[in-house]
Amino acid sequence: MKKLLTLAFVLATTLLFGQTEKYKKYYLDSLGFETAVKDHKYYRIIKDYHLKKNEYEVTDYYLGGRIKTERTYSSKFHHSPIGSEKEYYPSGQLKNHRNYNLNSELYGPYISFYENGKKEIEGEVIKIKIDSVKEHQVLKIVSYWDENGTQKVFEGKGFMIEKDVNNIESSRGKLENGLKTGIWTGFNSKYKLQFADQYESGIFMGGMSKDGNGNENAYVNIERQPEFKGGKEAYVNFVQKKFRIPEVDRDIKGRIYIKFNVNPDGNVSDAEIIRDLDEKLSKEAIRFVYSTSGLWTPGEYRGFKVKANFTLPIAIDVDVVNKSRLN
Repeated sequence: MKKLLTLAFVLATTLLFGQTEKYKKYYLDSLGFETAVKDHKYYRIIKDYHLKKNEYEVTDYYLGGRIKTERTYSSKFHHSPIGSEKEYYPSGQLKNHRNYNLNSELYGPYISFYENGKKEIEGEVIKIKIDSVKEHQVLKIVSYWDENGTQKVFEGKGFMIEKDVNNIESSRGKLENGLKTGIWTGFNSKYKLQFADQYESGIFMGGMSKDGNGNENAYVNIERQPEFKGGKEAYVNFVQKKFRIPEVDRDIKGRIYIKFNVNPDGNVSDAEIIRDLDEKLSKEAIRFVYSTSGLWTPGEYRGFKVKANFTLPIAIDVDVVNKSRLN
């Protein structure tokens, strides 16, 4: 038996599709990660998926069927938005309108609205130099209004309050020339952290955070994703040594999608199959993911170790006729 295993090393949102004749549909959780049908909060439709095209219309929907997001992808296989993107509230009110260039980077004019229909922000996504090599994308704000329609930022200067996805205040501070400057203070409702961040002309310089127990941390990165100890190469080697393809009686080719958490101690929890190819392969995929417990450097948010969610695709190619081999 010939068994080929390849790993698609993508620890981010990936696509889970349910096929129909003219489009593909897959399911998302509240954070935008693919998930099982029973757990989904939104769903996505890619039109003309079975046709070869340069652009694909992609629409996300709320459970009730109202449009959440309208955008265009340059590839049906990857999260690669180009051109205009519009996001809507559940009520149908436009939430924001932004644009992507051909490299799927945000650029150009940006406008957002409150759910009551009043304008929130007018601005532009630009790149600013961090040093002679690095650039950083930021939203340069020209005008900002509060929910009552009172303008607080004029021609890039003033005081602004930012809100999270749940419309809860997350941070506040000053703008100069449309960019964050000085100390911005805030509170993260998910992790229950108070923080104070330092900005210079839109560039984040570092910050201090404190949890509910009074523990404090200094940080230079707002977020850090979990990493397999030793990096990508070590992870690929571990897969090839530890993933055991079981005996099957048919050729199998495709991808298994696994969702799991990396906890603050580096252990794995809550692993589940989102899309399977074969029951035996799914059981092995779950076993394999749990075998990586303790082999992860945990993610961080403002200096504190936190739980992070991943969706991992593993590509499988099993040929039952030829000799066994694992790549």
